[in-house]
Amino acid sequence: MRFIYAFALVFLLACETNEEKSPTEASLTDTAPITLEGSIATPEQRLTLHLWDLDNHDYPLLDTLTVDEKGVFRTDYAFEPNLYAIAIEGEPKVWLALDEGQQVEVTIKPDRIETEGSKDTDLYEAYEQFRKVTFERLVVPTRASIEEAEAKGDLEQLTVLNEQDATNMDQYRAALTQFVQEKMGASIATYATSVRWRPDADLPFMRAIARDFELAHPHSALSKQLIDKVNRFEQVALGAPALDIQLPTPAGEVVALSSLKGKYVLVDFWASWCRPCRQENPNYVALYQQYKSRDFEIYGVSLDEKKAAWEKAIAKDQLPWINVSDLKGWNNLAALQYNVTAIPANFLLDPNGKIIAKNLRGKALEKKIAEVLP
Repeated sequence: MRFIYAFALVFLLACETNEEKSPTEASLTDTAPITLEGSIATPEQRLTLHLWDLDNHDYPLLDTLTVDEKGVFRTDYAFEPNLYAIAIEGEPKVWLALDEGQQVEVTIKPDRIETEGSKDTDLYEAYEQFRKVTFERLVVPTRASIEEAEAKGDLEQLTVLNEQDATNMDQYRAALTQFVQEKMGASIATYATSVRWRPDADLPFMRAIARDFELAHPHSALSKQLIDKVNRFEQVALGAPALDIQLPTPAGEVVALSSLKGKYVLVDFWASWCRPCRQENPNYVALYQQYKSRDFEIYGVSLDEKKAAWEKAIAKDQLPWINVSDLKGWNNLAALQYNVTAIPANFLLDPNGKIIAKNLRGKALEKKIAEVLP
């Protein structure tokens, strides 16, 4: 099967680490070689092969492809099944899910990229096509209405629409999970979909996928990473004790989440550049003012990378609670611990530090706070 890649293909990445092997070390194996061949219409451009380290939002360099004067290349690699990317002049353009023994042909033209020979890559592209169509159908219309309400300054309508957006996103992710269950199974490409799995609703699915994936790829580093990822999802499931976070405030003071035991705490993952996060902040401010004297606290974890932007957003949105960040973006340590792959995201903790609710927004969050702090 042949698929065409748009140059603007973007995949939202999440952040985790595999402590047992580095990505490059994990690529070397004794399994049947993967053959990568093809052509580029502009042979003067530099082509490089990278590991697609999905969880760490990184692309470790594996090789520079040798391209002849006609733009043709061919190399056999002793790499194990994993996710890879071909970069053109240093920019990842071709996303590959490769299993052992596959012979993959890549044709790079000025207006499109074609791949052939990898059923796993075919499945990934089919998933991406389905994802885009589903996002346009379920999410985009409400997002457009949110922009209109924001332009009008209609805060009441914004609250309603943000709640609808949260519902839409859950339906969107549920549809993606169903696609993976029905179409992808234990394909190498399945790992690339894990950034959009739902932390609690998809746990049974995750366990089954991790089991099947390990049976299909028993010695791969990717299997170990998937098992580790599922274990971490279980560590932050509803009813689990919250993992401690120790990050600095803008002033440099390290504040531990565990120091807030005895209070109801909303752990909020956000960023200055996240529009839905900023739209939700007025609701948080109102809740905080109403309940701050009744053993309620907010612990805001920013996924910003620039301190100035983070501090400016805190000041502009008037966020008086505890704000912390290590300024590492999606590689934020707490985001890794809590498997945060999309924001806004939040976790409500009881006075014992147990997770009692997750990802509530607008009226749903107000209702829950009123329930536990009547």
